[in-house]
Formats: sequence, structure tokens, C-alpha cells
Amino acid sequence: MAAVFPWFVSSAYLAFLGFQNILPLNLSFALLSLTLGMGAYRLSNGLHILRARSLLSGRRMELMKFSRALGDFDDKSVCIGYGFTWLPEHTQKLHDLSRLNISTLMLPSFMHRLFNRHDKTQLPEEIGMSYLHGLDASEKTLRRALKNFEGGLLIVGTTQAGKGVMLNFIMTQAILRGDAVIFIDPKGSDRMYKAFCRACEKADRGKPLRFHPGNRSKTDGIRFDVTAVFSTGAQIATRVMSVVPGEDNVFKQFAWSCIKTFADAMIELGEKPSLKSLSQNINKGIEDLLRALILQAVKQHADTDWREQAEYFLPARRENCTDAIHELNVLVAWYENVLPTYLHTMVVGECLKIFHHSKEHYSKITATLMPIFAMLTSGPLEESLSPDPSDASDKRPIWDMESLVKCKGVLYVNLDSLSDNMIASAVGSMLLSDLTAYAGKRYNLGLNDVRISLYVDEASNVINQPLIELLNKGAEGGVYTTIAIQTVPDLAHRLGSVHAARMVLGNCNNLIALRCKDRETQDFVTETFGKTYIHNVDTTLSTHADTHIGLPSFKGGASHKRTAVREEIIPSEYLGKLPNAQFFASLGGGHLMKGRVPVIIDDEEN
Repeated sequence: MAAVFPWFVSSAYLAFLGFQNILPLNLSFALLSLTLGMGAYRLSNGLHILRARSLLSGRRMELMKFSRALGDFDDKSVCIGYGFTWLPEHTQKLHDLSRLNISTLMLPSFMHRLFNRHDKTQLPEEIGMSYLHGLDASEKTLRRALKNFEGGLLIVGTTQAGKGVMLNFIMTQAILRGDAVIFIDPKGSDRMYKAFCRACEKADRGKPLRFHPGNRSKTDGIRFDVTAVFSTGAQIATRVMSVVPGEDNVFKQFAWSCIKTFADAMIELGEKPSLKSLSQNINKGIEDLLRALILQAVKQHADTDWREQAEYFLPARRENCTDAIHELNVLVAWYENVLPTYLHTMVVGECLKIFHHSKEHYSKITATLMPIFAMLTSGPLEESLSPDPSDASDKRPIWDMESLVKCKGVLYVNLDSLSDNMIASAVGSMLLSDLTAYAGKRYNLGLNDVRISLYVDEASNVINQPLIELLNKGAEGGVYTTIAIQTVPDLAHRLGSVHAARMVLGNCNNLIALRCKDRETQDFVTETFGKTYIHNVDTTLSTHADTHIGLPSFKGGASHKRTAVREEIIPSEYLGKLPNAQFFASLGGGHLMKGRVPVIIDDEEN
């Protein structure tokens, strides 16, 4: 800007000379035009530089009215915020700025008024480096087509970096689109629930459903039947065992088989399995179910003298044998020795395996299995996850996954992990397993009429094999999954290894990275973003003077060496310097973006 003043002063002086006839008018006008043009050119360059320096002051977190945000939402795409496409030139600018003292480039606050930025500039006390969002003068709405999110979305960021703000922003769009929305929030947030209610109100979808595992009220919230949708007992067994972390082992396989057998037996008898009834039956043993199943076969196929036929295969009755045990032994003997094998059923056969199994070994297995059921049926969960429709005292409505999706419901799940992390993890795993089973049913039946948007905050608390399956294949069943984590090590701790955590993260085709502090998470993010070439220019100056007799001789030279080095397109250290609610994103197969996400507020708020 220093060059602008002399040019305009020269223009004024030439105008004076022309009006005083000191210079010919034509010459004065020509010189005046030249100086004014140069002054305007210098002014334009100066304003461009000042604007670029003004952008380095960044933007504070924006509070956006709901009506304003509504204008950027549509049914064909997902808006993730506002910013610009990240190109190699931005990486070059970042590399060049790293050599400078950024504070010397910052403009005084009063100068921001030239660019109408005085009310948006990031304050000095705010977290992060403001200049990261100022590397491009243009800012646009960042959006990608819905189809790009079929492969899952991963949001990663440290505590208070803005994951909740981002989840609220994209979840609001899902509610406005008319999706069936399920939000699993391990810690629970009144602010997030209020955002849910606001979005549902604006979309005319009524009040969202709310499930809380610790809710003892029989009038507030809902009851959710996690075993309502099933085809076989194996699906129920898989849901229960999904609560147990770690890889498969002999115990998990035997326990799964045990639960499956009890569930199949109850289904065969016309009873609907629930967590509560399964827990009661497993605790009592297989005898009652086996007796009822064989009595069914007796009524259908037994002769009038079936008892005498069965007694023939029994040894002499022992003195300590009760009438109930003796009666069951008679039924088993008849079924195994008298009833033709072609009339045997697999369900009864599986029950007989447990009946003949070592009582001591079976008791050890059930003793280890019962704590799992205790977590899922203790306290308020007994009525919440195993609802009894005949209980007139409980006014809460009963929902299941199928009815929720068909009605395009909006469900907010507050797992309350701060109060009880184990119960929260178990309930979250059960709900995810239930959704996975229903997604499989939708896929088998070719149902894809309702889009299901699943959002899992703090996914490391509840992740299990069903959630991994949803990330892998959920889109085929109409489930579009978004998970949020703080760090990769959190996920590795839950799954048992870094390799398992990487496998899960590899199933997410889209990535939004907010501020990340630990190196392992930063490395994962930068690996996803890829690399580019950074150009360095080295300048060498040289002088030489000869001192021999005669005329002095001086020589000088300058050389420029330009090199290119392949570096991370977004250096990992800058991931730890992002301000709150600002992010780097890789969407739709490698489209890199730098953006910010606003906080949506009610139109009535100031």
C-alpha cells in the first residue's frame, strides 16, 4: 500500500500542472491517466494483500439461525459445512507460511472492517491456529451427493473439538429428509436431545422417541423390544453374545449354542423369547422346556402303552429320584428309543444334548453366562428391553426396530455411560445387533423404501461385530452409518488390537477429521488424505574480486535451485492445531476439503 500514495500524489500534481498551463493539456492528461492507472493497480494489489492477511485471522465459531441453515439443505445431498476444496496450492501456502512469524502478518482489529470481518474474526483466546481457514479467499457450501455416503462416514476428533456440532448438523438434514433416524449417544447430552426435538419440530415429525436404560419412570420414554424381530433362535443368540467383547473362543461358541437351543425351544413351544424369559429358563435348566417338547410329540405320535414301552429302556428307579425327574427320564427314553428317528426334530435333539451334558460343566457355562443376562435384565432394563404388553401399569409405548423403521421414527438413545459404562455398552451392543438383523431381513426381502440413518457417537464404547457388519454391508439394507470416535487407540482398546481397529476404519469410505492430538490418529488421517509435491526454491549469491596488478575485476552471480519433495498434502501436525468446529474432510473417493461447521440455533435466539 506504500506505493499507492506517491502515484495518487503524482496524479494530483500533474492535474495541477495541466490546469495551470504549465504543461500542455494533452501531455498532462496522458501522464495523469498513466499515474491514476498505476495507482489503481497498486491499490487493487494492496487490497488483495490486505484481504489475504485479513483472512489469516480466521473465523470464530458461527451461530447460525435454523432458517438460514435450511436454505443450504436439500434432499439429494449432504452438506457438511462451509469452506473450500483443498488443493496442492494450499499445501504450498501452508509450507511457505511455516517459515514466517504469522503474528507479523495479522492486521489490527480495526482494519477488518474494510472487509466486513470485524464480527467474525477468531478471538486470540480461542483454541487453534486461525490462519488454517484463511488460505483461500473464497468460501462455499461443502456438499456431496447422498450416494457418496453409502460406504459409511467416520468423524474423528478429540474432546470438545466439535464432533457433537458436526453430528447435529448432518443429523438435522437426515430428519428433514424424512429418514428413519437412530442416534446412539453413550454419554447423553441434553443439548443434543434439544437439537433432536428442534429438527423434528421443524420437519413436522412430532416429538422424537427417547430411550434411557436407567429410566425408572413408567410414563416417560419408551420400551424397546430388542428380540421382537427374528427368524431363528440363532439370531437372538447372536444379539446376546454381541455384548461379550473380544474374539470368538470355545466359551463364546458353547454359550451361543446354549442360548440358541433355549430360544429355538421356546419358539417351538409358541413362546416369544425375550431377554427376561431366556434368563429365567437358562437359570432353571433345560428340563422344563424338554418335557414340554416331548409331551407335544407324545400327543401326536405315542401309542396308548407308550409309558410301558419307555420303562423297558430305563434302569431300576433310584431311591433319590423324584417323581418329576423320573417322569422326564421316561419321556426321554420314549423319545430316544421308541419314537422313530424320522419323527425326531432338531430342536429336541439340541435340548437332549444339553440334558445329557455334564451338569458340572453346564453349570460353569451358565454361571459365566448369567452375568450377561443380569446386565440386560437388571433394574429398569427388565421392563425396558423385555417389555410385557399385558402390564397395564406401564404406560410407556412398546417399540421394536421394524415398527420404528416402517413409521420413519426418530429415536434418541441416551446410554448414560458416565453412570454405568458396562450397562451402557451392553445396551448399545444389543440395539446395534437388533438393527443389523433387521437390515439383513430388509436385504433378503428386497426392501429399500426407507432410508435408515444411524449415528453412533463415541463408537469405541459400543462397537461390536454387528456394527462392523453395518459398515461393511449396511447400505444394501438401506442403513447409512456414521460413527464418531476420539482416537484410534480408543477403538483398538475396545477391539483388542490396532489391526482390528484399522479393519473397522478401513470400512469407512468418508472421513471428517476435526482436531486430533495423538500421533497414531494423525497418522491414520494423513494416510487417508494422501500426499502431494512441495516446491522449495534455494537462492545462492556469490561475489568475487581479483586483486592482481591492473584494472580491478569484480564478478557476481546468482543461482536459483527449485526442488520438489513429496509430502503429506495435509501435514499431520496441523491436525492438532485446528480451531473448534473446523475440519479437514475426504469425501466421495478422495475429494479433499477444508471447512467449518456452524452451531445451529433457534431463530428466536440471539
